[in-house]
Amino acid sequence: ADDRAQVIIVGREAVRFAAQAHDSATWASAAQRLGLAHWSLSHYDSALTHLRVTHEIRRQLRDTVGIGSVLNSIGATHYQWGNYEPALEAFVQALAVRRETGDERGVAITLANIGKTYQD
Repeated sequence: ADDRAQVIIVGREAVRFAAQAHDSATWASAAQRLGLAHWSLSHYDSALTHLRVTHEIRRQLRDTVGIGSVLNSIGATHYQWGNYEPALEAFVQALAVRRETGDERGVAITLANIGKTYQD
């Protein structure tokens, strides 16, 4: 867990520098990585905070591939937290985006996540 804590410290710095530099693409990537680092430590509230920032930045950039990815991550975070309805909502949104972009691998992953959510 010590290495993961270090990833969070470095991730916070990366987010801060990218935001200060007004580099939205890097900011979104850093925020998503930071959110996933929190997710790996079961810090779901912090993960959602960073993933929502990522979603907003990617939406402003019109980065549809990134939007599909982050929506899936938001769904997975809600799922892990036991919030199945918001998880399903995020997965359904991710599925629509991934189908629109022709991301077959992403569609398969998201469909599996939807199935798992319904199962649980």
